[in-house]
Amino acid sequence: MRAGDILMVDAAGFLRIETDDGIRIDLGPGARALWLPKPTPNAAQRLLYLQSGLIKVSAPIPRGATPSAFATPMVDVDEATVVVLAQEAEKLWVFAETGAVKGLERAAAPGGAGALILKPGECLSRAGDKKTAASPRPPPEFIGRLPRTFLDTLPARYAELAKRDTVLKPGPAVAYEDVQGWLQAEPALRRELMPRWRPRAGDAAFKAALVANMKRHPEWERVLFPERFRPQSAAGQ
Repeated sequence: MRAGDILMVDAAGFLRIETDDGIRIDLGPGARALWLPKPTPNAAQRLLYLQSGLIKVSAPIPRGATPSAFATPMVDVDEATVVVLAQEAEKLWVFAETGAVKGLERAAAPGGAGALILKPGECLSRAGDKKTAASPRPPPEFIGRLPRTFLDTLPARYAELAKRDTVLKPGPAVAYEDVQGWLQAEPALRRELMPRWRPRAGDAAFKAALVANMKRHPEWERVLFPERFRPQSAAGQ
């Protein structure tokens, strides 16, 4: 995979990602994620941004190594050994399966963002901006969402598959609905991803959908209607 790749798992699918430093990432059915580039050397290695769905990250951290990390619309996970997380439109569960979890809750009302600290075995539940105290074990509602692949410990296969050279085939041009979640994501992500969608603005259906949803991504107005932003000529000239 390359930095900036968007990962989309279908409703009956499962995706396992393994890295050369032993990190294993499982994405469950319906997951949507953005594979991120490595940041500056002194920052945590931000693996991905999970827009929605299920994720399980197993990240054994050697002594002295920088912990791995990932983000969702509701939380930044900065350090974990084995963590299972479910991100829905207005709901979030974070389960510290093995080891502690450290991070940051984003926009947790009413006091703004706050620290995320879970002891081994604890599970945090959140609905919208209403945070609940961490429970000593994951609730049945959360467990019921997990596929069997998340309940079992799957063996690592990096060494077996690392030397295979798989050439991906180009897919069809995306429709607005295919990438709607990313087009309407938080502002920083929208700005980062915007250049890749610009060629699609020439498609009539894609452009019509952009115009219809302009309030969700106002930065596209300058792209689609540049004449609205040109300085007006001085009076009399």
